[in-house]
Amino acid sequence: MTIHDALAAEGIRPLGGGFFRDGNRKVLCPRCSATRRNKNDPCLSVTVTEEGADAKAVWKCHNCNWSGFTGVGRYARVRDGVPRRLYRRPEVTPVPPQQMVLDWFAARGIPEQIVRQEGIFGVKVWMPKAGTKVPAIAFPFTRDGEIINVKYRDPANKDFRQEKDAEPIPYGLDSIRGAKTIVVVEGEPDRLSVLYAGYSACISVPDGAPAKPLPEGSSKMDWWEACHEDIEQAEKVIVATDGDGPGHVLAQEIIRRAGRHKCWQVEWPEGCKDANEVLLAFGPEELMRVLDNARAVPVDGEVTVHDVWADIEALHAQERVEWYSTGFPSLDPNYRVLLGQITVVTGYPHEGKSSFIDQVMVNMALNLEWRFGIFSPETPVEQHTINLMEKVARAPFFAGPTPRMPIEAVRAYKEFLADRFHFVKWERKKGKTGRPTIEWLVQQIEYMVRRYGIRGFLLDPYNRIQRSSGMTSEVDFVAELLDELQAVARRNRIHIWIVAHPAKQSRDKSGKRPDRLTLQDVSGAAHWDNMTDMGLLVRRVWINEATGAPYPLRETPVEIECLKARNKHSGRKGGKCTFRMRWSDGTFWPITDAENVWVEPEGGPEASPYNEAA
Repeated sequence: MTIHDALAAEGIRPLGGGFFRDGNRKVLCPRCSATRRNKNDPCLSVTVTEEGADAKAVWKCHNCNWSGFTGVGRYARVRDGVPRRLYRRPEVTPVPPQQMVLDWFAARGIPEQIVRQEGIFGVKVWMPKAGTKVPAIAFPFTRDGEIINVKYRDPANKDFRQEKDAEPIPYGLDSIRGAKTIVVVEGEPDRLSVLYAGYSACISVPDGAPAKPLPEGSSKMDWWEACHEDIEQAEKVIVATDGDGPGHVLAQEIIRRAGRHKCWQVEWPEGCKDANEVLLAFGPEELMRVLDNARAVPVDGEVTVHDVWADIEALHAQERVEWYSTGFPSLDPNYRVLLGQITVVTGYPHEGKSSFIDQVMVNMALNLEWRFGIFSPETPVEQHTINLMEKVARAPFFAGPTPRMPIEAVRAYKEFLADRFHFVKWERKKGKTGRPTIEWLVQQIEYMVRRYGIRGFLLDPYNRIQRSSGMTSEVDFVAELLDELQAVARRNRIHIWIVAHPAKQSRDKSGKRPDRLTLQDVSGAAHWDNMTDMGLLVRRVWINEATGAPYPLRETPVEIECLKARNKHSGRKGGKCTFRMRWSDGTFWPITDAENVWVEPEGGPEASPYNEAA
């Protein structure tokens, strides 16, 4: 499917035939041109970007204001003709709001015309707290005028529920289509208060704010997918979540995904914690003033203690530095994953660097529900997916000495892998040379943060990235690469792993190369040691020190050594852990007994010592 086909599915076709190319053009609007006096006036502006396998397009009609988005490849809403996920449409019939509904909103300062405009009505439905059917207020969640979900509120018990198996979208999604300024609030009355104050483009999150930072697999952020394109196209996002702890957590996640450069954050008046409280206490004019005076979230430049004070208090509430386990408890004292940092992974070729980091990603995807972005140009996406699948299933994909996965097991892992791992692929255009640039890589990482909420990114290896134009020094290139990726990691609160090969090592008279490497041995520059946050060495142990004899080829232990730890919370320089990599499926298993002899865990491959849930 091409971008031309995707636009044609929306009824959008180029004038005079042909195909849509990269850039902007005006065409007839399928929604209004046929009804206009001048039927041949091209009033629909269409912009296509990234022409090719991953093309996307946005459009807006300057007559009827119809706007939208479509794409192919990684921007496609439908892949292989199948929706990414199927949802149930609610079977509800809206009615005019009853007096009970109008009275409830009037007590919250929201006038009747707003309630009627938003299609809110009363209905008798089953509610969890009451355990029976009770009168409730129904908030219809619409997209393009169609009811996608309904949220019910029991005014007597302050109880909420939504339609079962309905698609999670924000409340007020239709109001932000094509908007340059978007307000994001935490509850339905807050959104109605913002509408009354004069801001027409406003959405409310469907499930409220979390009490603590969300694991990446949490359904509380599933609604972001529905408004992602609108947020991308907006120029300004006013974050107006509640002024409490959960509201701050939600605000930080919204800012992380939308991008700090376009976010403004409100400061509520003393005694008020949300938009509706400001409306009740001071009226719509004051609420508009508060929204108008939202403070830009700082990107570059001066940062005061006041700017970061909420973060300081949040850190103190954690009691310890927030770090994440690789899934190997024996490795935790020596190496921990911190957000906003970079780990450089090195080692001789074919000693397990890539395979070990794949195992770490699988562990964290299973245990912590993290999502990852991957740019691994030396490994085809299908082969990398198989490598990850083997580590999840702990069984080989292809036939060998041990039984392989049946096709039913392979299919069972499809949705998990598709949700947790998102690949970046560089497509070289026909007749052109070159490699992906640092700028291109940064754009892909930030896109994945905003679209999927990734927490980790793997670059394996770094040497497939092209130097900036005019840059001849490898030292300068490595410094620029680490600077940019470190900024991306901190800005988006993710962890980045970089696999970097060592420089060619000189051998002694016997032909033996150095047994151990350091970050100073990585090809390119000493910056790999000076500028990175963390360093790992993946090393095969070929000789059994106890016997002096070499290990059998497929039984060589793998030693993981921490080469650098920027601070005391992230690890211990020089700390080592030893693993055996099982040849059949590429999984790593800690060696724990004193003789350094690896023993299969009881119960077979399902009984993993580092992931009981697998």
